Amino acid sequence: MLVGYLGAQAQLNLDITEFELHLPNPNPATLESILETPVVHTGSTQDTFVFKRTTYEITQGLATSVCVGISCYPPGNSGTWFKLTAGQNTTLSVHLWNYTQIQDPKALVRVRFHRQHFEADSASIWFRFGDVQILGAKEPALAQVSVFPNPTTDFFSLNNVDDVQAIHLFTFEGRKVSRIEANFANQYDISDLAAGKYVLALENTEGQIFGVAELQKL
Repeated sequence: MLVGYLGAQAQLNLDITEFELHLPNPNPATLESILETPVVHTGSTQDTFVFKRTTYEITQGLATSVCVGISCYPPGNSGTWFKLTAGQNTTLSVHLWNYTQIQDPKALVRVRFHRQHFEADSASIWFRFGDVQILGAKEPALAQVSVFPNPTTDFFSLNNVDDVQAIHLFTFEGRKVSRIEANFANQYDISDLAAGKYVLALENTEGQIFGVAELQKL
């Protein structure tokens, strides 16, 4: 199942809030899963937009690619630019490639957009790739989880989150740092980590990724 959410989008002038959810549709050769969602330019003039894709592999050995319209960018190409005229629409699709046919593949993919030369006008979409479900079933949307304190120097806690079994910790660039088992004290020591931005992927007791958070380590 593929699900996602859109972060704050400032003055991006892109309407990408309508998610079209699909069950994974495995290609027999590569076990490819695809999500497609419409993208509409809501501004009054032509704009150039830049996107960057980052993959956070819960299970290792996966690859992802992104297509904007008919232009597709393979796993080795993390991002590029595209132009849209006022009112023009296109399609964004995110592909998961399970070449080695890993059982139960899981990954998060963040696609960040911004207007060319205006990085403050940005938005991020998070997509979750998980298990194949019964046809027609829908998983809850990927939750945006808050952590505190944030920024932090030594530890963090999760805010109003239940059913956590483990936390997958990644650098912002997608390198997996560790898997932390949940504890009753709800306090997680990261004093030994280097300063920087991190991504937390929350796993529930059924082994599913249900939430994501961003954390700043000072």
